[in-house]
Amino acid sequence: MCCFSGKVDAVADTTIFARPGEDGRQFLAYAMRFKAGDDLAMILPIPTPEGSQEDAVRFINLEKYPTFFDDLRKGFPEPPAPRAAGRDAPKLAKDDAPLKVVEVGSFEASFVPAVKDFARLDARFRLPDGVWDELPRYKGYGFAVFKLKKGERKVHPMAFEFPRAAPGCCSSRPSTFTTGRSRPAPGSTTPCTASPGATP
Repeated sequence: MCCFSGKVDAVADTTIFARPGEDGRQFLAYAMRFKAGDDLAMILPIPTPEGSQEDAVRFINLEKYPTFFDDLRKGFPEPPAPRAAGRDAPKLAKDDAPLKVVEVGSFEASFVPAVKDFARLDARFRLPDGVWDELPRYKGYGFAVFKLKKGERKVHPMAFEFPRAAPGCCSSRPSTFTTGRSRPAPGSTTPCTASPGATP
């Protein structure tokens, strides 16, 4: 599930790549086209182990590889048209310390280890208080946060590697919502509703 910290006018062409890494970790890349009137953040809940440190996620710069997903598609060519008829949890950083910000190509990114750590994120890029209470399935998750600039654009792929809480399970969920209503409704990109995507 992809969340936005503010109003988004449109989200389209969402593409996700996920695969397991070594030592119970996972790689994930995410690309989309969006339109927004103000700077905002995209927030991706990821199933990291509880107690993860804020440097547990390794962000990967794909700014110089905007065709990442185009090249992936080349490995899955369209079939020809048919013929007719016929480890121990580490200690967290100091609770009130601002979260680390990483430059990742044209983005700034942060890892939020737990819901309570959103208080350490820039206020412009947080979700309203109470949102995660309405989404209890993500209570034990960490969150990858990418700060996006206003305007209409197709962003280069956002990629990172993270430790999985369940090492045998590869996670990617394509639904999308922005602040507003908290119950997703398929087939829409209005505030707090889901946008269409392939089932992982």
